[in-house]
This record gives sequence, structure tokens and C-alpha cells, in this order.
Amino acid sequence: MTTEPVDMSLYNTTSSLLISAYRCNRGLGILSTNHSIVCFFPPQYYGNYCQYHSDRFLLLLHLNLSQSIYSVQNHTEILLKVLLLFFFENQVLMTNQFQVQPALEMNKIYKKTFHFVYSHSLRFRQERMKRYFNRSNILHSHPYSIRIEMYETQRDKQVSLIAGWQYSIDFDYLPVFLLAKVLRLTKPNPCLTNPCNKNQQCQQLINDQSKYLCLCKSNFTGEGCSIEDSRCKNGFCAAQALCKPDYQSLLRGNQSPYCICPYNRYGPQCDINIDD
Repeated sequence: MTTEPVDMSLYNTTSSLLISAYRCNRGLGILSTNHSIVCFFPPQYYGNYCQYHSDRFLLLLHLNLSQSIYSVQNHTEILLKVLLLFFFENQVLMTNQFQVQPALEMNKIYKKTFHFVYSHSLRFRQERMKRYFNRSNILHSHPYSIRIEMYETQRDKQVSLIAGWQYSIDFDYLPVFLLAKVLRLTKPNPCLTNPCNKNQQCQQLINDQSKYLCLCKSNFTGEGCSIEDSRCKNGFCAAQALCKPDYQSLLRGNQSPYCICPYNRYGPQCDINIDD
């Protein structure tokens, strides 16, 4: 009888891969070059091994363009950029965005889901815990909200704000809360009689037409949009992009302005050109 040596390195590698498949729970385990396992996980989970559920807010959206100002024939080169802002009081906690080409999505139903994770910091955990045990606070105070801003982009034209929606998150004390909305786009009210100052742009809330927002114009920030950000003024964002000093996520440090890119540009500063 003859025997052959067994390659134990292959066995060890295979065994490590099998272990990594289960160690990360609902996440994906990757074996790194130093033979340690790194876990990648979706926003529903956190922890070194994806072992904790994140308290989160889910936003389910459908953009209904059937009665909008756009048509398939006349708007083939228009791209709509939808910006999602997750607020705690007046601070932006997280941002997200998606794009819509009206000519392609005019008569189709697309649903988009977004996850916004509540902060794990001690301050925010204590704030939500106090609300959980205070019925009066739950009924009368809603510090979390979601704002949706829609911008129109066209080739060789400045980005322009065309619509806005805002919703309070009434059940932020729950571990998970789903808000589902159909966004209907109609001709915007010009807000001619509303008292927004010269550094602001008035935008009627489509979901509540009795209310409006005074949104800071590009480059401006602060109370009453009275401060022009020096980084934006000196060209932090590429030409024809909008520069929003306060729109970067608070959870990411809020250190740099947020750039809303024009039609054929992308990147953090809109400095990368999209080839046709």
C-alpha cells in the first residue's frame, strides 16, 4: 500500500473559506491577504461580524411622471437628479440620490428603496430612548425628517431646482420604519408672493401646497442663507454644478461641500466627464 502527502495549505484555505461564509451572519466574508476575515454587510446590519441590527428608516419611492411637464418627444436629453436628505432637526445626517430620465420612465413603474441608518452615537441613542418613554414628546415633536429635492439637468445648462417634498418621520422611536410615497411632478408654483430673500430660492412643497421652502442658492449657507461659502465661491465644484456647503452628511464629518453635478459630469466635485 502506498501513501501520498496531503497538501494541508489547500485544506486550511478551504476550511477558512467555509468558516468565513458563516462567521459574518447576514454579511459577506472575505479572506484578506493576512488570512483574517473581513465582513462586508448591507445597511440593515453592523458590528465586526454583522451581528447587530441597525435601527433604520426605509424610504420607498415611485416617481409618477404621467401628468408632468415632460413628454417623451420633447425631453429626450433631460436628466432629473433626485436628492434625498435625512435630517435631525436642521442637521443633515445622511444623503443619497438617484437619477431619472423622463423619456425612458414616462409610462413605466419603477420603485426605489433607500436605507437611512440612525446614528449609533451615545447622543442620538439617548435622544431616541427618551422619546421612546415619553408619549407627549412622540406626539408633538418630530426631530427626524426626510427632504426630497429634484433638479433638472440639460446639456450645457446650469442645474436648476424644479420640485421639493418634505415629510416628518413620526415613528423614529421604532427599530425599523418604512415610508412609502408616490412623487407626482407637476408645474411648480413660482412662489412670487413668498418672502424668501435674494440668496434663497422659494420652492413650493408639492405634497403640501400650502407650504414652501426657502432653500439656499448655490454657494450660500447659514441662517437666512447669509453666508457665501469661500470654497464654493473659489470653484470647489466644476462649472455649471451647484455647490451646497451644508449638504454633506453629518455622520461623515460634513467637511466638504456637496456638488450637484450637471448633465454630463460626475464625481465628488463633478470633475469627471462622461463620454457620449
